[in-house]
Amino acid sequence: MKILKIALATLVALAVVLTAVGFLLPSRQRITRSVEVKAPVSAVFPLLNNLKTGWTQWNPFVSPDDKTYRISYSGPEEGVGASQAWDGESTGEGKMKILRADPTRGIDYEVVLMHGSYRMESSFTCEPKGQVTVVTWTCDTELGNNPLQRYFGLTMDGFLGSEMQKGLDTIRAKSEAAALASAPAPAASPAPTATP
Repeated sequence: MKILKIALATLVALAVVLTAVGFLLPSRQRITRSVEVKAPVSAVFPLLNNLKTGWTQWNPFVSPDDKTYRISYSGPEEGVGASQAWDGESTGEGKMKILRADPTRGIDYEVVLMHGSYRMESSFTCEPKGQVTVVTWTCDTELGNNPLQRYFGLTMDGFLGSEMQKGLDTIRAKSEAAALASAPAPAASPAPTATP
């Protein structure tokens, strides 16, 4: 009986310590990834600003194998107010809305997951630097006062960051291909003139 009391007291003490540590963990988590794109902002922006024709080309969080995935769109076709809602086995339930759109700088958007349990304030910032555009994807998540969510926040950079990088790599490839396709064709060299 004495061993059982000691074991129970140890478990309670451990739970108290873990809960206390959980409250000391950050209540916000920021995840950031960047990529250099050899294309102007004008080639990148359409992929970010249009949820229906842009995001569907590179979104890393949607598995083509998920036959349960459903998505709906509302609001304008693109830019501020453009919204989407989705549900599926691999993605879970969520909603997203573009809050700011600037063709020279990028977009800000909000994501709400799991019926409001998680909110993310996110952005894509496009910064021209010489011949490249640096595209930075940032996700800020509010974890609240729940210590379990704060522990979960410690793991977010690993799994969310790797998916963000996949998305950025696809954005780079699509933007560079679009820039190449729209580049003017090189001028033809004049034919050599015959000399007498």
